[in-house]
Amino acid sequence: MEETVRALSAGDRVCNYEILGLAGVGGMGFVYKARDTKLERTVALKLLPPHLTFSEKDRRRLLQEAKSASALDHQNIGVIHGIEETTEGQTFIVMAFYEGTNLADRIAKGPIPIREAIDFSCQIAEGLSEAHRHSIIHRDIKPSNIIITKQSIVKIVDFGLALLLSDLAATLSLGIAGTAVYMAPEQVQRVPADQRSDIWALGVVLAEMLLGRHPFLRGNFDATMYAILNEPPEPLGGMPRELQIIIYRALAKNPAKRYQACPELLSDLERLRSRLPEVGADQDDALLPTESISTKEVKRYAEQASAPAGRTGDKPHKLRRWLLGSLAVLAVLVMLWLSHARSWWGGGPTSPQKHIAVLPFQNTGNNPLNPAVTQGLMDTLTNKLSNLNTGQESLWVVPARVVRDNKVDKPTAALRDLGANYVVEGSVARDGQNVRLTANLIDTKSLRQVGSIEVNDPAGDIAGLQEEAVRRLARMLNITASPSSLAKDSSVPAAYEAYLKALSYVQRYDKPGNLDLAISELQSAVAHDPQFALGYAELGEAYRLKYQQDHDRKWIVD
Repeated sequence: MEETVRALSAGDRVCNYEILGLAGVGGMGFVYKARDTKLERTVALKLLPPHLTFSEKDRRRLLQEAKSASALDHQNIGVIHGIEETTEGQTFIVMAFYEGTNLADRIAKGPIPIREAIDFSCQIAEGLSEAHRHSIIHRDIKPSNIIITKQSIVKIVDFGLALLLSDLAATLSLGIAGTAVYMAPEQVQRVPADQRSDIWALGVVLAEMLLGRHPFLRGNFDATMYAILNEPPEPLGGMPRELQIIIYRALAKNPAKRYQACPELLSDLERLRSRLPEVGADQDDALLPTESISTKEVKRYAEQASAPAGRTGDKPHKLRRWLLGSLAVLAVLVMLWLSHARSWWGGGPTSPQKHIAVLPFQNTGNNPLNPAVTQGLMDTLTNKLSNLNTGQESLWVVPARVVRDNKVDKPTAALRDLGANYVVEGSVARDGQNVRLTANLIDTKSLRQVGSIEVNDPAGDIAGLQEEAVRRLARMLNITASPSSLAKDSSVPAAYEAYLKALSYVQRYDKPGNLDLAISELQSAVAHDPQFALGYAELGEAYRLKYQQDHDRKWIVD
């Protein structure tokens, strides 16, 4: 199996640490079991990827967060010994080593019994309660950050690193989709995280333990993020109603409807646990506690977990709401006038609601690209537009899978079926090595072409063409794009083309042979460009899906 960076072997040394073996691999780097030769103790070293570079400000924030977390003294919080740097400048975190497994591996074996899942959740809630009491928010609660020791004690790890991944755009630029899919709706919308964001993530983890899969998991990353913001979680039928209410309340998309503090959630979990059979006992439905909770009450909480996320959290004071409402009406009237005026002047879109869908690209030219490449391009262009830093603008990009599932290929259909007021459509043409990319931005209501882009590259650099197209589309949409959203994913044309093919295959990973094709293309991509972070991230996702298909551990361990 190919890896993002060269793996260390037993006997290698990192500063004063002797490597004993590989303990795990994740999106944020390798974790090794090592011996501290100075203090004669066994530790875990987390080596962060070389492409993850810190500014001095980031480094200070990371150190401060790690110091704060290391000061916590609680049995459910993993101990952080320190943050160090190799002579080559690679950052690594020194943590206590715990014999056991992480929760992600445990879930991969199948759903966890109710009593055991609740017990793990109680311990996670206890650890988070202690952290929140010291004003520390984890921001990255997910199964791979939960260690279960051989004594069934939960250890929450990665407190320090989570602070740097609290912004969705930063997370995606590192290719760590596994982190992003556990973000609460407000984090996805770039609202600062608070303790309720950790509660949301714990709700996701609890549901995942019981279901054996992420409750918002869809066919691809974009569709999963769309579901987190707009769709209900996986049905919880068959579980005790009291447990359903706990999960649905934790997963309320509006933070104000969620549990407001971990001790409150912990209290409900402990009350339910006290009424369930012990771990290992027969847990047939007949032995579960008799409930007086009505289906109507369960439905009320389920609706809170299903209602699309708004742009704000808590409700303002009544007078403030009235004032804000009055100002909003005035603002709408002003924007309507400006919108009409702008259309008279022939400028670009100024509506605060930019709801965009990227339609399938046409594949033309004397030497057409592989159809899988143009399908993958639809996904990457959608992702790039999603990652634009819009500041105060309201930009929503419809996930590519939603467009495909609804068979939308025309502006009128995008407006009717998806509510999109703009679409991007275009074509890719190859003539020899030269590749020409054309993209048109169209107003779906008036069918007016807002602007057109045509770029070409004689070396067939699709990543470079895409970067320029996104830059120009941002200008047409009156959006100031952040440098990270315009970063070129790979400077090697062959690597990026293979990556695009792989994305298309992963989209239909349920089709026999597609995952093998995806893995082959991704291995080719990272072989052509060893610095291709997104290629490695997608390769890891393909390995995970392959493991789910055939349960062969060679896909997830070295």
